[in-house]
Amino acid sequence: MLRRWRKKAAVAARPSPSDVPSGHVAVTVGPSRKRFVVRTAYLNHPVFKKLLVQAEEEYGFANSGPLAIPCEESLFEEILRYLARTSSARFMSFEDFQRYCHVGLQTNLKILAESRPLLRHGYLSSPAEARVCVDSFPLHLISYVWWRICLLLLFWKLNEDQVHNLEDEVKELNEKLHKAYLEMINKENMVKEHAKVAEEAVSGWEKADAEAAALKNNVESVTLLKLAAEDRASRLDASLNKRTRQIQNLKEDHDLKLQEVILSNTRIFDKMKHELEKQIANFEQQLLMSAAENAALSRSLQERSNTAFKLSEDRLQAEAEIERLRRNIEACEKEVNSLQYELHIANKEVEIRNEEKNMSMRSADVANKQHLDGVKKIAKLEAECQRLRGLVRKKLPGPAALAQMKLEVESMGLDYGDSHVRRSTASLCLKENELLMERLVTMDEETTMLKEALAKRNGELQSCRSMYAQTASKLQSLESQIQANGERKSHVTHISVPVEGLSSNPPSFACGNDDNVTHAGSCKSEYTKNLHLMDDFLEMEKLAYQSHGSHEAVSSTDIGSTPARTCKPNSAVAEPQPQADRLFYVKLKSELSRVIESVSKEKDMEKVIVDVRHIMQDMFDASQPQLRNKKCSLEEFEELKTNKDNLAVELATCTEKYESTKIQLLEAEQLLADVTLQLTSAQKCNSLAETQLKCMTESHKSLEKRAEELQTEVKLLQGKIGNLDLELQEVIRMHLTDAMIS
Repeated sequence: MLRRWRKKAAVAARPSPSDVPSGHVAVTVGPSRKRFVVRTAYLNHPVFKKLLVQAEEEYGFANSGPLAIPCEESLFEEILRYLARTSSARFMSFEDFQRYCHVGLQTNLKILAESRPLLRHGYLSSPAEARVCVDSFPLHLISYVWWRICLLLLFWKLNEDQVHNLEDEVKELNEKLHKAYLEMINKENMVKEHAKVAEEAVSGWEKADAEAAALKNNVESVTLLKLAAEDRASRLDASLNKRTRQIQNLKEDHDLKLQEVILSNTRIFDKMKHELEKQIANFEQQLLMSAAENAALSRSLQERSNTAFKLSEDRLQAEAEIERLRRNIEACEKEVNSLQYELHIANKEVEIRNEEKNMSMRSADVANKQHLDGVKKIAKLEAECQRLRGLVRKKLPGPAALAQMKLEVESMGLDYGDSHVRRSTASLCLKENELLMERLVTMDEETTMLKEALAKRNGELQSCRSMYAQTASKLQSLESQIQANGERKSHVTHISVPVEGLSSNPPSFACGNDDNVTHAGSCKSEYTKNLHLMDDFLEMEKLAYQSHGSHEAVSSTDIGSTPARTCKPNSAVAEPQPQADRLFYVKLKSELSRVIESVSKEKDMEKVIVDVRHIMQDMFDASQPQLRNKKCSLEEFEELKTNKDNLAVELATCTEKYESTKIQLLEAEQLLADVTLQLTSAQKCNSLAETQLKCMTESHKSLEKRAEELQTEVKLLQGKIGNLDLELQEVIRMHLTDAMIS
């Protein structure tokens, strides 16, 4: 019963956090319902238990307000002070507490007897004395009747007779109280016995509580019958009835309000539940939509990743193909440069052969002329010898005739020496002609070898063309794949290649002009310049070798130290010839040595070449009058002319092949430029795909975060709904229990 009451009191006296501190309970005391805050530890005290039992019997616990106790305010204050003083001591029973109140009553009577002189005159001397008198009275531990008597004695004017009557009544009441006290002692012993029995069993506790309550009711009824009048009882009954009616009315009002509150709360709860269900449905739809979007994004990401992977593979294949084409183009360029170098060497050799043929024709003319002069002189000498023999046969000469004959013989000896020298020069010219013929044969063999090399190069160029056609077909297939993917890009303007300059200005190989042979006007790279310098260096070494074969050449070390190109002079044949030829070759050698020495000082190589050409032209013009009257055989001239024409035709074919290879190289370069443009466009597409992939991954992550947040919100709302359900069920259960108790 006490446990049930404590639970109800705890539910009914649930204070707000702002009013009641933790560990305390709000209590209303007396008819004025004064509010007190009591520690929860005091509820276990026996005195408080009695008060709680009285409160349950009188008021019940149907109301949901603070705990109401049927006791005077002063008595409750004294109980609280006592509990505060004796909180650390053992608990007192209710009978001990009443005994303690009786002792206090005796002291109060003594104080009242001391204050009798003041009351005898019917007034107090001053407000201070009245305050002292009031303060001297203990406002606790006295019953309701004695407290009213004290108030009447203090604040009303009474006569002495009334005071004496009251004193007699007080004495009688004291005697009755003493008797009641003795009875209470006896009953307390009985209560102790019942308490011992209650400790053994719960039924004993309840029985002891019932007996104690009955004894208390008896004691209170006796005290009330003794101390109060019947009118007081009637008033109390009227007030009790009135209070019961008020309590019933309040209970009905409270029930109505409770029903209204329950209905309003249920409506609010239904609305909240409906709204939360709507929100949960919306969240579930959003989750489904986000899941569908995530699936679509994942599929698109997979497709984009596949396309990016394919594009990367195509790019790698295209790069490998481009690298292979670049290597092939470089190899073709090297081959073309080597062919150009070979053509250049062939052109130089043709020029050298032409010059050697011209020199051989001139030397043959000179030798024929000298031979004719020698024949004429020999005929003259033979005629003179015949004449002298005839004279000797006719007669012996005198001393004067002998001296004249001696002079003639000496002059003839000189003429014969000159003719012998001329014969030796003629034989040397014939030897030189034989050497030139051998050189022509070797040059023919070299031309055949060059033709074979050109045919081989043509075959390689044809294979390069077929390979370029295959790469072009592959590039077209790659371009069709890129167009099928829908990622077309406008091609950048192609790299301009000077094809027109190369095709309209082919290098000329006539007359040994180095400026026309080299295609410096179209491609001025360091590689071609170095090749031309190497060509000139090899040509100078070849000339040095040929000049050593004819016992006269320019030093190869001097020529090797010059990094510039020099025009190839004819190999100077320094053989015993007439004085004019010797002077010519000595002058030519001195001029060439001067020019070669000046090569290391001058930086303009073309100027040096022009100087050498001028020197050669001057020397040729100087020797032209001497060779103008000489004649050459028509058969050798015709052979040389036919050889020259054949070489010219071969050079023309070589130039045509060179031009064709050059055009093929230009086409390959154009194809390489197109492939590079396609590669750049593919790289751009790949970068765009990568950026799109990154954006989609970021959006996917944001959607996942949003879905997680929505799930957490749904969980929180579900928890709130559960808490509200529990609170509603608890409130309904509390009201049902209160209704059942009432």
